[in-house]
Amino acid sequence: MRRELTLDDIESLAVGAWILGTGGGGNPYLPLLNMRALYKEGYRAQLIQAADLADDDLVAGAGGMGAPLVGIERMGDARTLTRAVQAMEAHIKRRFTALMSVEIGGGNGVRPFMAAALMNLPVVDSDPMGRAYPEGQMTSTACDRASVCSRSRIAPSSDGASVPRSRVARACGCCTIARPFDCRYQNSTERAFGREPGGLNRRP
Repeated sequence: MRRELTLDDIESLAVGAWILGTGGGGNPYLPLLNMRALYKEGYRAQLIQAADLADDDLVAGAGGMGAPLVGIERMGDARTLTRAVQAMEAHIKRRFTALMSVEIGGGNGVRPFMAAALMNLPVVDSDPMGRAYPEGQMTSTACDRASVCSRSRIAPSSDGASVPRSRVARACGCCTIARPFDCRYQNSTERAFGREPGGLNRRP
């Protein structure tokens, strides 16, 4: 069941993401400013529990990648992140049921709500690690023999790119392949990848 979040909820989330980031993941303040602007425009964010998802629902992890300091100089926005999610949908020819945080630490704890508000999708009350992380193999999505997935990347000054599933041999390969794209666009991009909950362990 979807639960609509108030702006106070988002503010509390930003504070909590900053604490859980334990120094990583960048500053959640800029994503929070994006959320304040979206709420002022009339958009709203919604939350859903992982237990409410069907095994064949498709969930996108949405967030940013790159040096946090560069993210202050080259600020992302809700529409750039939404382009990354939509690029992934076009690549896999499926629509996402929901979005989720790629990490609860720092700015990525708030970022998925930016795209979700624009796309009228809920955000799953879950994340793959419980803090910020430097590489994808450190998350629960790399465990339990979960299938490796394609990823899309968008930079503010680019048309975007996707990393096909066939080029990603393991979870840590995702970061290895993606970093050259980040460096080409001054180390600041938005990203999206998709998974079916049935391929992962879910706790009610």
